[in-house]
Amino acid sequence: MNQSTANMFISITSDKFPSNSLFLLRELLLNIGPENEGRIMTTTFKDPMTAFILSIFLGFFGVDRFFIGQIGLGFVKLICNLLFLGLWTIIDWFLIINATRTRNLKLLHEICQYPQENLPTLTQNN
Repeated sequence: MNQSTANMFISITSDKFPSNSLFLLRELLLNIGPENEGRIMTTTFKDPMTAFILSIFLGFFGVDRFFIGQIGLGFVKLICNLLFLGLWTIIDWFLIINATRTRNLKLLHEICQYPQENLPTLTQNN
């Protein structure tokens, strides 16, 4: 992918990826082959704010986790919420945006066919 296309992609989708991985994202895009460029441009990445809104209104039922593709975790969340009166829902209000961004980054790695162990560390530096 050429530099201007990579910069355009990052400027359009930067809110859908962890902010501390944007440099890595740029390098990743510059090094992909033309066969994966079309796949990346046509992939719809999940919006973190949509996941957050789903978490607020339907999080008790695990809909937010289903939305970002974590089906098993959605079912576990539903069962735990029934047992513990929605505690996980409240915790997820603080976690779901970063979980969505991390999931989008993993999807991008899958499209580019990079192994999962090469994902960057997504911890916040103080």
